Amino acid sequence: MRSGGHESAWQQADIFLKDGRLAVPAGFADTDAFMTRWFRFRRFAAVLPLVAVAAGTPAFGADAVRLGVQVIYASNDGQQVDPGLAGVERQLRSSFRYSSYQRLDSHELVRSIGQQGTIHLPGGRTLLLAPQGISGGSVVLLVSIQEGDRPPSNSELKLANGGTILVGGIPHKTGVLILAITAATP
Repeated sequence: MRSGGHESAWQQADIFLKDGRLAVPAGFADTDAFMTRWFRFRRFAAVLPLVAVAAGTPAFGADAVRLGVQVIYASNDGQQVDPGLAGVERQLRSSFRYSSYQRLDSHELVRSIGQQGTIHLPGGRTLLLAPQGISGGSVVLLVSIQEGDRPPSNSELKLANGGTILVGGIPHKTGVLILAITAATP
């Protein structure tokens, strides 16, 4: 006993050394049996937090939709196009009449049908995305943009599986924000 009537940490532990040898708790036949069970427990205890984290993220199952969102700033300030926008540059140029396109942010979400995802946009705005269903090779997606106390603007969009749609015209600085939204199912 240590001063103050408290046992040392080694005396309280299930595993401790006694005279230079491993002392095994009562109920185990030998050191090998105890160590086998101890290491199995340790392995399980190490995996448990990973399982808990994974449980918070929906699996990419039959009713899951992978959503990609690129937040783009379009303006007539300059003539550059962000190299990260190569996959949607042609679509941007044919839909909008700006000379400069800069990717501000990129997000990827996996959501089940009916499950909402939230993305914070520049200017204090919030983008809400919720897959509503999968029909005939298309994804039905509820898109809502909220700004401050204003009522949100809601749109229901139908995208081809793996397709990208551009949602634009949100005023920002001297140009607009454009959202390139992609939806894909397994």
